Amino acid sequence: MTWAQSYDAVIAKTKTTTGSVRNEYLHQAEDILMSTGAITPIYYYTDIYMKDPAMDGFYSSPLGYKFFHKATVDGATEFTVCVGPKGDTFDPAKNSAVDGAVVISHVYEGLYRWQKPAEGIVAATLEPGQAASHVKSAPDANGHVKYTFTLRPDLKFSDGTALKASDFAGSWARAASGYLGADYGYMFDCVVGYDDTAEAVDAIVSLSGVVADDVAGTIEVELISDVPYFLELTAFPTFAPVKLDSVASDAWWTTAANYIGNGPMKVTTMNNTDGGTIVFEPNGNYWDNANTVATKVTFALSDDDENQLANFESGAWKFIDSVPNAQIESLKAREGVDFFIAGQLGTYYISFNVNDKTLNRHLDNEADLAVFRKALGLLIDRNHIVEEIGQAGQEPANTFVGKGIMEKDDDGNITEWTANSGPNRDGAGYFKVGKDDYAANVAEAVQAIKDLGFKYNEASGKFTNIPSIKYLYNVSSGHKAIAEYLQGAFAAYGITLRLESQEWAVFLNTRKEGNYAMARNGWLADYNDACSFLDMWTSNSGNNDAQFGK
Repeated sequence: MTWAQSYDAVIAKTKTTTGSVRNEYLHQAEDILMSTGAITPIYYYTDIYMKDPAMDGFYSSPLGYKFFHKATVDGATEFTVCVGPKGDTFDPAKNSAVDGAVVISHVYEGLYRWQKPAEGIVAATLEPGQAASHVKSAPDANGHVKYTFTLRPDLKFSDGTALKASDFAGSWARAASGYLGADYGYMFDCVVGYDDTAEAVDAIVSLSGVVADDVAGTIEVELISDVPYFLELTAFPTFAPVKLDSVASDAWWTTAANYIGNGPMKVTTMNNTDGGTIVFEPNGNYWDNANTVATKVTFALSDDDENQLANFESGAWKFIDSVPNAQIESLKAREGVDFFIAGQLGTYYISFNVNDKTLNRHLDNEADLAVFRKALGLLIDRNHIVEEIGQAGQEPANTFVGKGIMEKDDDGNITEWTANSGPNRDGAGYFKVGKDDYAANVAEAVQAIKDLGFKYNEASGKFTNIPSIKYLYNVSSGHKAIAEYLQGAFAAYGITLRLESQEWAVFLNTRKEGNYAMARNGWLADYNDACSFLDMWTSNSGNNDAQFGK
């Protein structure tokens, strides 16, 4: 059975079902995913950052996006922050990186937006953005529902030109189109007409389920089922409107003059290079500009966490989103002052390229390769990683869908996904991660690899003929520390891991193109639903780094 016939088919059923039935299909999808061994969860994320104690007005969303347009630092409205390195793309339709989404979310806004909570900084609330209101129909005989959004009056892009309902319809069609081939195109699969739009590769074809009325200022969206997370999607960067006559070139977003948005800020300097900066100033044409407080926010671009900490400690940068791994333990003494650890909906994991040929001389079928990959996963001491390397409240993970993701049954009961995870739906996950389980995990892994026919020296406790495997990670002291731990852990059993690090933008494309064997990976939810973790592994998904079905 092909990946399309198994995994894709189950995911398709999650789009036309609701409640407990839909939950079960989602769990079945995770069962299939985890059976491959190609996705190896390590830990559930926490978010580590440093913020100047004098910074007020900053907030973040549950998805890990940071917002600075309402912030000041000791009353000053101009300041510099660092949320990551240079981006691969800041095209709202094509970006798939969290730091890229932070840039985009300052310049673009969807029908809904994440807004600063009344209290705290990490629980942004969902509220109407470019839409003033919406109404939702009851399901029809086919289970379809319709949302009708009414736009706020006199919306404009940052260059002063009118923003119309048709700009949303056109932007959504562009993002969903097979012509553009965007990583997140599959997010529109809940919209009627998606298949026709996605299959059209020679030109952008409109989504038949999206009807824009520029005179009335309304957008009607027909969904194939009552998707529980749809309003969250409308706040996601991929669903933001772009100025359609300015995005013909792949490089359209690389200049400030052409990076025309509709959000709270506009870009006045776009120097997307290592060590470069992106400068934001208020968008005077934004409908809620009166509540934009910052007058100049500079994003310094860096993936060097030593450099980030040095600039924060000197006072040059008022916020950083990464710290050197070796400094975490000492920085904890400042927790709640300028060092913060927050919860996140996400999972740090290892992905294997299922099309890689490294082991093909020894293992010639997918079933055996899956056994080998799962065995490698059992050799990993996740408790060591979270306690000695992560050091920030991470929890060992035995599911891919992250902690904090919720599911709702037919009776309206809401439970955490992980409470029902694993083949038996008992919350046990797909392998054991207790400290006392590690020795048994290792014994199981060694036996499984022996059973595959690899030679094992009983005296040394090492395998002698497993080909070396290249492990890819992006530049970061934390990722490097985990890579070096994995190298040592595998070496103890005669398995050689060759380490290679790449700069962020290059790393993203290497994974995407399938030019790797084994790689560091991570995923933060785009909305609070298991689909946000599971949709990405369908055959045609642009985020399918494991290359399933390709």
